[in-house]
Amino acid sequence: MKYYIDTLYVMSELLKNRMPDDAAKIFTVLNANSGSEYILVQQRSNLSANLTNATLSKKSYNVLVQSTSENKTRQKAYQIYNTLREGYNLQIDVPASKLLDPETASSPNLPTGLVPIRIASIRPISEPYAIGNVGQGLFQYSLNYNLTGRFTLDEFRTTGNP
Repeated sequence: MKYYIDTLYVMSELLKNRMPDDAAKIFTVLNANSGSEYILVQQRSNLSANLTNATLSKKSYNVLVQSTSENKTRQKAYQIYNTLREGYNLQIDVPASKLLDPETASSPNLPTGLVPIRIASIRPISEPYAIGNVGQGLFQYSLNYNLTGRFTLDEFRTTGNP
């Protein structure tokens, strides 16, 4: 049985690990407590996952930066861009409780603790681009990335049984 990894969470954790000073402002879902300054990681909804071979798939993500100053927003967007430059064979340890897609997260055979996830590559699609003033004195910049990796856990990796 295969368990599908919640790659949105993996992308968000990758960004938090690379930018620990901003970790409290990095979200995958906005809520009333998000505030006016945040970094939102979201799946690019118009693109589905592309299978690149039998074990690797490519998924696309958008990182939206919002702040109260255009200059501050641009600086943060380029800081993210420079932090998440093109990279290969990255490894990140993700808590198992946050790792799996909610549809499979109730299985009794799930791993516990930290699970090492290897990301084959991360590539920016383009430089950050300005969305501009979105009202109420808030400015936004957007960045897009492709993430490639093995985003499934098979039963052997979760239980140790073939």
